[in-house]
Amino acid sequence: MKIDHLVKDITQWMINYHHESKRESWVIGVSGGIDSAVATSLAVRTNIPTLGIVMPMSTSNHADVIFINRAFNLFNTIRQNYRITCQTIPIQPIIESYQKCGVGLSFIYNENNTFSSYRPIREGNLRSRIRANILYDIACEYCGLVVGTGNKDEDEIGYFTKGGDGLVDICPLSDLHKSTVYKLAEYLDVPQEIIQASPSAGLWDNQTDQQELGMSYDEIEWALDYDDTVTMQKYLGPYQQNVLLKVREMRRKNKHKLCYPPIFKLTRKEKGGKNESAN
Repeated sequence: MKIDHLVKDITQWMINYHHESKRESWVIGVSGGIDSAVATSLAVRTNIPTLGIVMPMSTSNHADVIFINRAFNLFNTIRQNYRITCQTIPIQPIIESYQKCGVGLSFIYNENNTFSSYRPIREGNLRSRIRANILYDIACEYCGLVVGTGNKDEDEIGYFTKGGDGLVDICPLSDLHKSTVYKLAEYLDVPQEIIQASPSAGLWDNQTDQQELGMSYDEIEWALDYDDTVTMQKYLGPYQQNVLLKVREMRRKNKHKLCYPPIFKLTRKEKGGKNESAN
């Protein structure tokens, strides 16, 4: 696969879809990570107005400042050859308003109000869904399409938030393994600080994808390719077996994220038949 041809193919595909949709812009959440950086770099190459939205928890937290700086370094690199509009919207006040109502709390308490456990995934999912709401609000204002940033490895195992980063209008990277995303990043001149950073959704402090998943993206890619290649029958060691089991279990458990919600279908009798009155 030639990367320059791949870039041209994805870009033209995005242009065609945008023209068919009769919309006016792209809207994309930019996290400072490699996937959103590549998706943004592809979007601006369509010469369709692109809005990059940075949504940190705050603008004072050290980790958030790092993500913000990476995102704006990307914007500055892009502006050397293309046009992009950017905006920063901290979401901490929105999170706090939810939590005051008991929604999205990371700290779980017992009935006697004593501390029970810490579950960052709950607040992390809320953050992701709030960001999706913001992107769609901006897309409504600018008649835009929301660009997805998920790659094949994430999408295949359901490593995204339903109604959050999984809620998008177009997916330019979803058939590409993370390893290909890295190759695109190099070709598209994504800043090295983004390419070299540990992949992270940034949904809670010190979160990294590999730590949360318990495996690397290279290992996920291997497991997906193993299952997709019927003729591959080599001996697997204990560690490979463990990775394969993890990937298969995540694909099984998160299958609902990749399907349209099931719809109950009325039978002919339940519909009333042709001769039944509309009343």
